[in-house]
Amino acid sequence: RLAAMAAELVAMGEEQTRLRAETYSAVQAAKEARGIMEHSETLRQTEEKRSLEVQEENIKREAALLTSTVVDFRASSGAKSMPRGPRIYWSSSVSDFAAERAEVQAWALPQLQMLCAERGLVASLVDVRCGF
Repeated sequence: RLAAMAAELVAMGEEQTRLRAETYSAVQAAKEARGIMEHSETLRQTEEKRSLEVQEENIKREAALLTSTVVDFRASSGAKSMPRGPRIYWSSSVSDFAAERAEVQAWALPQLQMLCAERGLVASLVDVRCGF
């Protein structure tokens, strides 16, 4: 009877070892899957950022081209006055609104210039920084 109990204990130990190995393998597989998913998400975000940067550059190029076309047209037509269009005056100290100023110059102004150029106008940003 003692030998049967010992054999049963050995079998239970082997079963526990097998279950632990399966659990360890499942945990490792889950960690690998999580790592792959995180890497995939990082790649997607990088690609999305790159795509947005390309779009932004294209908008800037188009705005510059349209603005120069309007200015060239006005110059060739003999217009002697300043180009018509909205002038946005922005005034703050040098350190205030640095992020907002960069965002306006990088994103909003090129789009405004493009819209204005389509209508024969030239949009300009007049940056009047105070030195205090």
